[in-house]
Amino acid sequence: MASGCSIMKYMNSLSEKTKHLLLAAAAPALLIGTVSALLHHLASGLDAELYGSLFSLGVIGLVLLLRKKNLPENLGLAQGSWQDCLQAAAMGFAYAAAIGIVPELLNAPNALLDAVSLPTSDLMSTSMLPFLAAQLLILPLAQELCLRVLCTDHLRQVWTAEPVLLISALLSALYGSLRAGLYGALLAFLLGFLYALLYEKTESAWSALCAHTGGTLGILSAYPAQVLDRWLLITLAVFLFAAAVFLILHRLNKTEEDNPQ
Repeated sequence: MASGCSIMKYMNSLSEKTKHLLLAAAAPALLIGTVSALLHHLASGLDAELYGSLFSLGVIGLVLLLRKKNLPENLGLAQGSWQDCLQAAAMGFAYAAAIGIVPELLNAPNALLDAVSLPTSDLMSTSMLPFLAAQLLILPLAQELCLRVLCTDHLRQVWTAEPVLLISALLSALYGSLRAGLYGALLAFLLGFLYALLYEKTESAWSALCAHTGGTLGILSAYPAQVLDRWLLITLAVFLFAAAVFLILHRLNKTEEDNPQ
């Protein structure tokens, strides 16, 4: 009790800016630190991400419950229409699939497997239902809440949107580099910036979460790309990227119309 009171007194003595910066760092540090530690103790990287994500979600949920806060509102889950979510998922899918094809065009098929962070051993040793649940629900939820929502909400109390978007994308890159090195960091940065932009414009975690899930599906869909003809790959990548750009611009224009200055 004494230590808890000391922590509360210390927090109350800090400036509002310092409090927001500390709170912004807490959730990303929890997720990245936990997954990084588990990677050194578990044979499967997918298991490390899964258990780390579940642990992080549990800690965050417990803290919010103890604070007696409204969970949906505090997690940015209180708003967002199904049309916006569907569009975000399509946007993430097209964008990620286009990026996922690039390693194939560069004749680096192994890089794609590394960037997706799904080694063959994980695919062979994991049944399909738990695998999909982890990749399409648990991992996107943990990453978006920790690296985006909880972090961004506090950073936006201190800085403008531009540096916050960059920080959010860099946190994604750091997380992606844990297992997949340079390719993983680059892919995670590009995708993280899109998810951060969606959250900034919509203020709904549902949009970022659906875009992340769609992005994961897009990356997975790029696996069969190595069997396709090179020119067909180029055409497909250009088409997907153009579709993603169109959806992104449409989403941003719609957001500006719905929220006039």
